[in-house]
Amino acid sequence: MFMLKALYHARLLRQFGRADSSLAYLTETYLQAQLVRYLPGKIWGIVYQSRRVDGSHAPGAVVVANLWQMLLTNLLAVSVLAGILGISHLGPSSLVTIIVGLALVELIHRHPQTRDAPIKWLARRAPRFGIPALLTLSKPDRWKSTALLASEWVFYFPAFVLLHDGLLSAAQAILLGAWYSAASILSLAAFVVPAGLAVREAIFVSGASTLAGAHPALLIVSATMLRLLMIAAEIVAALLATVFNKVRRHGC
Repeated sequence: MFMLKALYHARLLRQFGRADSSLAYLTETYLQAQLVRYLPGKIWGIVYQSRRVDGSHAPGAVVVANLWQMLLTNLLAVSVLAGILGISHLGPSSLVTIIVGLALVELIHRHPQTRDAPIKWLARRAPRFGIPALLTLSKPDRWKSTALLASEWVFYFPAFVLLHDGLLSAAQAILLGAWYSAASILSLAAFVVPAGLAVREAIFVSGASTLAGAHPALLIVSATMLRLLMIAAEIVAALLATVFNKVRRHGC
């Protein structure tokens, strides 16, 4: 999941800087920045990333890329969660929201002017952001970026099924995963807390307690394990990207 996020971000960031920017380097820097954000105040991750790519990207371009990715990621996430959590009230027909979300994200990728127009307006209004000199004309992006965003969920929900094997049914585990993702979105409001620590877990335990078979003790243990697994996965992803980029550059 983290590698897919980083690759999506790297492809997006190349549209805001030099076209010859290395995808491997941008991917490595993004993954490292995700670890830095555990410092008090999530802004430090963006500061770190901006310093690492200052030769090819203005700080404003890095900020805009992060904000745009967050917007589209959460747009798709809301449609997926609405589809899954809505099954209990509307039945399988609620899954149509997932198709609508995918179609909308793909439409935006195919028509980058929907993104570039407001960014250019912002660049004119706030030239200190440093966007005008680096913003390039974006080309329609068909399927690849949408596939990267959608593929995250292919790994996300099976992880919940495997983690709760023998404790919950597959359907219950998927619903639990939906609640955890919803908690992650809501915890974004706590931007001063390092990576939303404790906030996400508190929302998750509170919201998922309504699920059948989800005992509070199970939810607390699940929230703790999920946080530890997420941090471990971020560390491994950053290490792999760093080693790969070093080997690519130096051949050793």
